[in-house]
Amino acid sequence: MADGAAAFHPEHPFAQVSYLIDGTDVFALEYRLRRGDDWSAWDSLEITWNEEQAAVGRLFLDDPALAFEVRGPEGAVDFASFEFHEEIVADPDVLTRNLPVEVEDKSASLPGFVVTRAQWGARNPGRLCGSAHTPRRLTVHHTVTPNNDSLTPAARMRQIQAFHIDGRGWCDVGYHFMVGIDGRVYEGRNNWMRTGAHVRVANRDNVGINLVGNFMSFEPRTIQMEGAARIIAWVADRHGFTINRVNVRGHQEFMATDCPGVRLQARLGELVDRARAVQGGGAQPPPPQPEPAGRSLVGFVREGNINAEDRPVAGASVRTAGNRSTTTDANGFYRFDDVPVGNYRVTASADGFATAETTRIVDTSASTFYASIALQPETRTTTVVGFVREGSINADDRPVAGAAISTDGGLTATTDTNGFYRLEGVPLGSVRVTAAADGFTTASVTRSLGAAGTVYYASIALEREPAPTPPGLDVPIDDLDRMAIAWERLGDGSWKFLATTPDNVRSVTFIVDGQTLPTSTDRSDSFDSRWRPVREGLHRDVEAIGFDAGGQPVAWAMGVLDATEAAGVFVRQTGPREFEIGIERAPWAARFLEVIVDGFTLTDRNTGLTRSDRQAVRYRFQTLGERTFVLNTYNSDGSYRGTFRRTVELR
Repeated sequence: MADGAAAFHPEHPFAQVSYLIDGTDVFALEYRLRRGDDWSAWDSLEITWNEEQAAVGRLFLDDPALAFEVRGPEGAVDFASFEFHEEIVADPDVLTRNLPVEVEDKSASLPGFVVTRAQWGARNPGRLCGSAHTPRRLTVHHTVTPNNDSLTPAARMRQIQAFHIDGRGWCDVGYHFMVGIDGRVYEGRNNWMRTGAHVRVANRDNVGINLVGNFMSFEPRTIQMEGAARIIAWVADRHGFTINRVNVRGHQEFMATDCPGVRLQARLGELVDRARAVQGGGAQPPPPQPEPAGRSLVGFVREGNINAEDRPVAGASVRTAGNRSTTTDANGFYRFDDVPVGNYRVTASADGFATAETTRIVDTSASTFYASIALQPETRTTTVVGFVREGSINADDRPVAGAAISTDGGLTATTDTNGFYRLEGVPLGSVRVTAAADGFTTASVTRSLGAAGTVYYASIALEREPAPTPPGLDVPIDDLDRMAIAWERLGDGSWKFLATTPDNVRSVTFIVDGQTLPTSTDRSDSFDSRWRPVREGLHRDVEAIGFDAGGQPVAWAMGVLDATEAAGVFVRQTGPREFEIGIERAPWAARFLEVIVDGFTLTDRNTGLTRSDRQAVRYRFQTLGERTFVLNTYNSDGSYRGTFRRTVELR
């Protein structure tokens, strides 16, 4: 944000933005969002943690967005890092600033060179994080924060803890130990004998050690290498495992990431030697061995595949780390000399071809390393995205999930739970995009696509098809008694709808998404009807009408199922002004449900509790109308799990 503004266009729609910012005027920052073709108005950026120049914040979005822009006075920000999440990952009810300051003294259980949580001013999450494990390996990371830090190491620790809790929704700091730019070791997570949150695929039995700084092009300070070696040696001694390059790895050795940076990754062998020296009682770790000079990174750029020797791409631009660049010769050959040890990403580009890249580790095992790249002829296509919504394309209208998207060229897609679709590889020129969904009239829009690689927006509004009028329903629903309704999905893909009715009801007709189901009769006070949808959708509107022996409407009920691929929120009538709100296919391990309406926590009429263990809450409302429901789920130990939000009109 050197010029006072920055724009971000994540690959997928996002529902939460998390950020860590260093600056002198963070409260002057503003943001705006783009959900369709237009940007929202500018609004103040929320800050949840602030200490001198260090700040942390997060934004929860009611509707997912496609792009994000932030601005502020020039010079207000020295450093900023933004993360975009497809779902809300942080707990809305937990903020680091509201947690108590850590007071427990752990100096007796940690070596004397470690700065404890109480000493650096950590906040206490009030519970143990992670699960018990037996450390037998370590993973090295970097924070990707400034190397010439304007914050004190303790302040940087407090900011990182706030970012992990407020922004990522973690229980505490993700790493077990951190090494500041001062070379001192800082205690991270509140118990290194429990799993951290530092290697998503391999946290168990793995101790995370994070060096403060960005080591993509900056060499780690000697004092940081020494501090890291001391804590590695202590952990290995404490748990009895061997210090080697199998048990001490960089983050990138587990998954696709640049962490812990090219420079630090290249020196992990040296770090292992230093830790062994500390473990063996040596006064000083051995100095790093001088690196042999003359290593070269070379390769060919060819069309189609790297073995096509008769199809070189001459004049291609080749780039690698450190902003080094060169051009291929007539044979498609390039060469970089005097290349330091490290992990390199090499990128090649040429007119008429799609840009491509490869990676190569340069070490001390050889003097020449090959990184050849194949370029594919560039296709003249682009990407079309958009939302399908009910009524209009404005972001406030209801999304149409599961809509079938097609183009006149034969490309197809399906909208997600937010009504969003994405079409890749759309040929340039004029394209007509059509949306179709059960219960809606089909609609199309036309766009002119002029530039390859540009993302074009084509949002579509669908109108509901007129619902057939049920027989005899010619009286206001307010004049009718109320019934209780429910439903269940059967194994054969059909649905079963049930109604419990007053004594005078002799038949019940269900209407689902405007489609009238066969009337159910002669079932005493309980009626059921079965239905198989043409295409499974993520939103269902249910209406039930009860008729007396003379065929006159005497009772009525409503229900809504608003689902995602994984779970569904339902609201269904159980009596006069009484509704049951719950979750269908609740997330795995979710045990308790809490429902909040307009800031008021509902008490379940069945159990008398505000946290129901039956994944539903039944409540009688004083007044009806549009209500926004916030459904919080909790694990069996009472810890927060996740939140669903839905707006439903109660009638």
